[in-house]
Amino acid sequence: MDESPWLVRGVKEWMWVISSEKYSLFHAGDTRSPAELEYLLGQSFSGVLSSDDFSVYNGYRVVAQQKCLAHLRRHFQQVTRLKQPHQKALGEAFVSLIDEAFTQHNDRIWRETRETSTYASWAESFLVRVQQAISTWSTKAGHVAGLLLKSLRDKSHQWWYFLDHPQVPPDNNRAER
Repeated sequence: MDESPWLVRGVKEWMWVISSEKYSLFHAGDTRSPAELEYLLGQSFSGVLSSDDFSVYNGYRVVAQQKCLAHLRRHFQQVTRLKQPHQKALGEAFVSLIDEAFTQHNDRIWRETRETSTYASWAESFLVRVQQAISTWSTKAGHVAGLLLKSLRDKSHQWWYFLDHPQVPPDNNRAER
């Protein structure tokens, strides 16, 4: 799912997109609010919601959620440009981990082979390395990076849902496109 600004005769509207492998639904909404989300999906959703980390999706009742790693990658790329000590190395460390996640999910282990045991083994070790990286960098993180690391800690089940459920993409690119 995604929502993007859309100018209609000079007035900002929002184009909401819900998509799967079989369909795309477009909805022109007046707002980017929880009310629009509930209008489209109801008060709760019995599936997996893949979205960015925009606040409207936080707290929405859903069976499971996969937050978009492409958005997370962009945030860590911004961290690499910060001038405070350690931020460049911190950002690069997490960009590297996210790139590995995309590579392993999209190219090698999962999409090509559908080999669940190999994928599960990689996913387990990957998550340990992510947790170690969070622990290592938490004391060196500035404000912006600290917020990202807090999100990775607090919403781990949403950022890394695809590790246990590889049929779910690690991004919301289908809706973004």
